[in-house]
Amino acid sequence: DKCSPISVISDYLSHPQWLLEKWIKDQNYKKAIALANWNNESPILWFRVNKLIYTGAKLKKYLKEKDKKYKEFKYIPEFFQIFQHQKIIKSNIFKEGKISVQDPSAGLVVLLVDPQKEENIIDTCAAPGGKSSFMAERMFNTGSILSLDSNKNRLERLKSTISRLMITNIEINLIDITNDKVPMTDKMLIDVPCSGTGVMSKRADIRWRRSISDILEMHLLQRKLLWSASNYINPGGVIIYSTCSVEPEENNMVIDAFLKSHPNYSIDSAKNYIPEKYVDKQGAMFLYPPDHNIDGGYAVRLRNNE
Repeated sequence: DKCSPISVISDYLSHPQWLLEKWIKDQNYKKAIALANWNNESPILWFRVNKLIYTGAKLKKYLKEKDKKYKEFKYIPEFFQIFQHQKIIKSNIFKEGKISVQDPSAGLVVLLVDPQKEENIIDTCAAPGGKSSFMAERMFNTGSILSLDSNKNRLERLKSTISRLMITNIEINLIDITNDKVPMTDKMLIDVPCSGTGVMSKRADIRWRRSISDILEMHLLQRKLLWSASNYINPGGVIIYSTCSVEPEENNMVIDAFLKSHPNYSIDSAKNYIPEKYVDKQGAMFLYPPDHNIDGGYAVRLRNNE
């Protein structure tokens, strides 16, 4: 209860004290405790239907035959929460690429990218490939997606993902956007490395491995990546910046600094692409797990008005 010292609450909820104090400061007491409780629940696993080779109707039929409970995500019909997921991951429909594991939070970022048929999109921190592959499925293998990452091992995972899912419009390259040149584009997704505080329910170890200095280090890296990305956007083009963090330092504080130093950019409100309940006052997507019952994260669409 609220009268207990935070050190006691921290022990009880098995979260580091500095992090709980930070969430209380950034959100409020009730929301901080709710997030810690969410992280301690057994994680909810969602699957995405690959519309290139399968349908939601077929998945429902399959689950009913196998007597498995499921729930659909109201706003993106491709997403299903499946309750006994261990068997599904070992199933043929998974191996054949008909479904993949992805949280609706990542799906909402892709809605914010709004990929259209025949478009050319660059995904700069693409591995292991969840968002790239969902964009490709939404584009029905038309146009082109250039999926870049600076980590060779992660790129291997991306390769196996796209071959399993029968995707043909993704080109992969080992590139670090802060050092290497990339082509000019009208649309770029930059899903930056972050502290991961929005996905702690799935990765329990993160909470003990993070410190406040990590968050500040991430902030600097995120700035570097976003500033670099902005050099490759055509006039009228957009950058979609996203994280799986709930920390303001990695989210709106990066964007505020960016907009101050890049007056030619403005926010294209997320309300134009996703349900209003996921959109903050600034026009960015902000997902808070206990409020929205999906992974936490942030995403914002930045338009180059030159």
